Amino acid sequence: MEQFHKKKAAEDKNITYISTNELFKGKNKKQYFADSLHPNGKGYEMIADRIMEGFSF
Repeated sequence: MEQFHKKKAAEDKNITYISTNELFKGKNKKQYFADSLHPNGKGYEMIADRIMEGFSF
């Protein structure tokens, strides 16, 4: 699925693909997710930090 999104983003200059999958690999998911799918505050903070790294303002 990630490859599909990367390809679609590459086709549109207005889309920037920023992967967050590896942020949580090897980590205790209970610390970063409210359930098995949705991030909690700590998880969203990690995602936000990754997104901000992808842009230069």
